[in-house]
Amino acid sequence: MTADPLSPRTEANAGIGDTSSYIAREVRRHDRDRFLATLFAPSAYRGDLWALYAFNAEIARIPESVSEPALGRIKVQWWRDVIGAITDGRGAPAGHPIAQALAAAMTARSLTPQWLEDLLAGRDTELDGGGFADIAAMERHADMTSTRLAWLALDVLQVSDAVSRDVARHVAMSYALLGMLRTVPFHVGGNRLMLPEDLLASAGVTLAGLQSGQDRAALCVVAEQIAARVRHHLALAKALSRMADPRAMPVLLWWTLADRALRVLASANHDVLHVRIMAYRPGVLPLLWRSWRGRL
Repeated sequence: MTADPLSPRTEANAGIGDTSSYIAREVRRHDRDRFLATLFAPSAYRGDLWALYAFNAEIARIPESVSEPALGRIKVQWWRDVIGAITDGRGAPAGHPIAQALAAAMTARSLTPQWLEDLLAGRDTELDGGGFADIAAMERHADMTSTRLAWLALDVLQVSDAVSRDVARHVAMSYALLGMLRTVPFHVGGNRLMLPEDLLASAGVTLAGLQSGQDRAALCVVAEQIAARVRHHLALAKALSRMADPRAMPVLLWWTLADRALRVLASANHDVLHVRIMAYRPGVLPLLWRSWRGRL
């Protein structure tokens, strides 16, 4: 297995003395929400959770890091080859700390390879830059990305019961849908709009209209409809959570992250372009409270 041809990353050229610390810093930098949630996992599991989240952050950036879809697909295929090599026992490429950390997690925690492949497939679909036909398609994408990541994290935590996975799915779905709303300003700046096309058309929202500021109020209507789906998944997760394995809490804490961000969005009248939304950063105290209570 060769180094990533489009993004060489080695401990030497990054000045990394401790790969584990590097992985933790990468997650804290690119996925602060989940980094905070991992602080409530037993220390023996944190390194493997960070490896998983660092891998997810790495592939999530692929669509925005390449100038054309073909280059992005080369990177996605490189990661497919890495996962295949690890699964076959050939190991990860030397000099790529995220791949090395992922290999260690896959070996130690028996991560489900198909769910890793689903994550890659989900990111592959983003490379063409289009949105979603409707909210059902948006949720299918969230299932392929956020839900699969949550289930892989449960693999790390050695949680395998169906109820915990169902709760994690609703938690992950709510977090993903809200995340797609929170990234609208970033996507609009990159000439993309990753929202349901039927809702946008019904509200009369276009990319050009958002870039000019003309359709900002209409976008609030679309955001409120998606927020209703977020609340639906949050309610289902909460109702089922009492039957979940307590060891799943570091994943179920995403519920708190989504709930708090949803409250901020509602306070801004669902204006996803409001500075309050773009500046929002979750604190650790709500997570501490939920973790201490042991339930959502």
